[in-house]
Amino acid sequence: MTYVVCLRSDLMGSGDPELGKVLMENFVDSLKHQQNLPTHVVIYNTGVRLAMKQSPVCRSLSELEEMGTRVLLCSTCIDHFGIQYDIGAGVITSMMVITGILASAGHVITP
Repeated sequence: MTYVVCLRSDLMGSGDPELGKVLMENFVDSLKHQQNLPTHVVIYNTGVRLAMKQSPVCRSLSELEEMGTRVLLCSTCIDHFGIQYDIGAGVITSMMVITGILASAGHVITP
């Protein structure tokens, strides 16, 4: 079964922000240990901060890329936050590409 992971925030869930950070770190790290890896991880809104060099999630995203998962970042979001020079993982792409991947995915997981 193929699937895409969609990260739309740098936090997982709502409520306590510190807990949300820890949960997101654990979630992304856990992805690389799955028997069936996602074909893509698409990231937008505040989720793009996860791909920044100083993010504790950046290494896990890079490892997923090395394992064959494509990590795609929303260019509008990157520009909005002004972090284009701080990206350490993933490829910056358009919302048109992200929309196409989500529309053609068999399953989309959004934590």
